[in-house]
Amino acid sequence: MITDLEFVEYISAKICHDLSGALGALSNGIEFVDSSDPNVQKKAVELIHISSAQAVDTLKLFRQIYGVVKHDGEADLGQIKEFCQMMLKEKKINLEFLIPNSLPAERALNSQTGKLMLSVVYLAKSGLIHGGGITISIHHHGDHNSIHIVAQGKDMKIKSDCHKIVLGKTASEISTMNIDSYYIRRLRESMKSDITINEGADRVEYIIEYRS
Repeated sequence: MITDLEFVEYISAKICHDLSGALGALSNGIEFVDSSDPNVQKKAVELIHISSAQAVDTLKLFRQIYGVVKHDGEADLGQIKEFCQMMLKEKKINLEFLIPNSLPAERALNSQTGKLMLSVVYLAKSGLIHGGGITISIHHHGDHNSIHIVAQGKDMKIKSDCHKIVLGKTASEISTMNIDSYYIRRLRESMKSDITINEGADRVEYIIEYRS
């Protein structure tokens, strides 16, 4: 059983780990920006711009995924699409976001559901180590709705162990490599939201059920 303290510690460790690359590159760029060699100086400035943008984007994304929801109202789908584009833009992953910015009342999703969707997209893209595509759509089923997130790509890494954690079927030892799966599990359990995960050859489909 994971304690709340362990949970916070590993979430913090993951955030620090994922930010370390961009911040380390930023530090290296600053170190060489005063070089007497114009070419080195130019490359250093470029590195600073790229690394600072990556760090800022990562912070914004983590704020949306792990931060406190400011309001309990309807999710901003336009903003969610922007965050999905942000996390995939440098991963050679094509995004098909097939959800309009405005949905009818019977299909609307709240801010917590939007957070869950972003968290699952973040998990899905981690398996596309050689690039690929992610398609996101919403389906209405009469008494409930479902968000379908399909990730597929060549030689995709299927994270079955992480999927079992999300579904509550295992209690693997917690680490910075699977803490996001534990987070998704806690989030969906607190929302009483069911998730179905269908694994295939170089393809994974995540189905998040929700009610408006």
